[in-house]
Amino acid sequence: MKQYSVIANIYQISFNHLLKDNYENIIAKHCWQLYMKARNCDPKIGSLKDCANCLKLLSSTSGDAHRLSSLIEANSKLLEWKFYLKPGVPITPKNVFEVDDPLAIIKRILELNENAYMYPGDLYYLLALLVDGMDKVSKDSLYLNKGKSYDDPTNLLVVKLRLLCLEFSSAMDYSYSFDLGFELLAFAITRKYEVEGLFELVSENWFLFFQLSKNDYDNVSESSAVNNKMKLLGKLLLLTPTEFNTIVLEQWQMLNSQQEQMMASSDISQQVQQKSSTPIETSLGDVQARLQRSLKSSAEELLNTDSSELGKNIIGWIVGAN
Repeated sequence: MKQYSVIANIYQISFNHLLKDNYENIIAKHCWQLYMKARNCDPKIGSLKDCANCLKLLSSTSGDAHRLSSLIEANSKLLEWKFYLKPGVPITPKNVFEVDDPLAIIKRILELNENAYMYPGDLYYLLALLVDGMDKVSKDSLYLNKGKSYDDPTNLLVVKLRLLCLEFSSAMDYSYSFDLGFELLAFAITRKYEVEGLFELVSENWFLFFQLSKNDYDNVSESSAVNNKMKLLGKLLLLTPTEFNTIVLEQWQMLNSQQEQMMASSDISQQVQQKSSTPIETSLGDVQARLQRSLKSSAEELLNTDSSELGKNIIGWIVGAN
């Protein structure tokens, strides 16, 4: 710290005869060298601390100062999470910079931290720092949204982050993932013509929503889960790319058959309780056979029905029912 004070208070004032740009380039180059050789992500120690002190010698308008200060703070925020790129190998600031993909860093955090999806605001703050530090705003239109607030409904970078949260919550958190799934679908459908790029962004991630309909969840009523899955698929049909509509329809048909079977079993149970004390068992084989027949029938209909008729009769009915 002392050496940087000497440069700032003595050399710059009395002895610096370099042109401003030349001087700034020399200091910026040294700052980057200090950042790259740091062995720890803690800005309070080692080379990263020296880098932070050295940045004070640059003007407030320096692009290098902005990038490096963003990277230093991002490294500090990473210490709040379990984070590594290779098991057993401590992460360094250089490693973080060389990933060169802000969303890849966030995805890695979600992979390594079981409940990270519950803190999208914190993840977004880190993401914004990485976007600035890696200088991505001018290289990807999605990152242009970085300048908007987290609560701005037109911020597509937030939507992308929430899609990542959906991906990592879907297998273990029924309530959170379905609430988020319904919210994102409704937002994309209702604001399609108001927020440019929103519909396309959600549509290209259609499989995340589809996967929700395939997952099994513990401690959740089967009838409630099936009902929510069918409603989700009904909305998903409104934005699924055309070439994947058949896959969504087949899954909806299977769930519909499952729901009908549950309702039939429930009716039989009620009738048995009313008329007799003798239990009636429904064969699992019969259920499987029925589902297979239903899927086969659906597949044959899909193969033998032209797309316009399918769109009017099946998709229209499913979406209308939901």
